[in-house]
Amino acid sequence: MLKFINKNNPYKEEYRLHNLISYIMDELKVGATSLGSSVQSWLESIQDKK
Repeated sequence: MLKFINKNNPYKEEYRLHNLISYIMDELKVGATSLGSSVQSWLESIQDKK
């Protein structure tokens, strides 16, 4: 998943595993319903930056 994100990232920064884990944990704290929805939200936020 990180290879896909980094390959399709229009910015110069590279996302790493700790970025993904941190985002997921933050989403779970604020009431995300599941791990899958947290990952999906993170992917959508990456896409919105394009």
